Amino acid sequence: MGSINLEEKIIPHSELGGLINNYTTLNDIGIPKGSKLTLMPVLPEGEEDTGNWLWNTGETTKDITITLNKSFAYRVRYTNQNGIESYQLFTLAVQGDCLPSKGTQYIYNNSTNENYEGKNIIEVNKGDSITLELKVDDEFGTIKWSEGESNSYTLYIENVNKNKNIEAIFKSLCGRENIFIFQIKIKHEENDENQEIKTYYKIQKKTENNEWEVFFLIVVLL
Repeated sequence: MGSINLEEKIIPHSELGGLINNYTTLNDIGIPKGSKLTLMPVLPEGEEDTGNWLWNTGETTKDITITLNKSFAYRVRYTNQNGIESYQLFTLAVQGDCLPSKGTQYIYNNSTNENYEGKNIIEVNKGDSITLELKVDDEFGTIKWSEGESNSYTLYIENVNKNKNIEAIFKSLCGRENIFIFQIKIKHEENDENQEIKTYYKIQKKTENNEWEVFFLIVVLL
């Protein structure tokens, strides 16, 4: 097993940000993108270094210094004085370097008892109360919403009174943020049946100067 020099800190193992010890995730020590680190293979005690090293990146020195921009498995082959080959592996995971999370969005209109599964757009009446929910497929992580203080996978909104977009921001264990957008729209208000609708009729006549002027105006209430 080798060791890693990350920002002048020696880490006595060859795995960072991955899964170790029965799938315990160490995302808190995952490597930020762009970090500079040195990979240092370790020989058994008493083993004389022959200097015969070959990395899968082409380098032939014992230690290599890299700038890490993506997750990668660095492997080095060592040949001892008897011609016997051995390998050491450095598995490095960059925070956020993983596949996007998949999830299903749900919207519940609490005022009308309507449920919308797999939908991210809803039209509601002004004043309705709704609940938004995100279910992420077989994955753990943390969530926050662009509105409200909820850190759970559901968000309750009371008295919706305007069009709005609300984001559910899910951060997976690898550190990647995934944004799911919910669109809430207010239905157009219909004209009240008892509302007065006015229609204007304007009657004009010509004056002696051959110009038009309003003779009288008729207003009809419907």
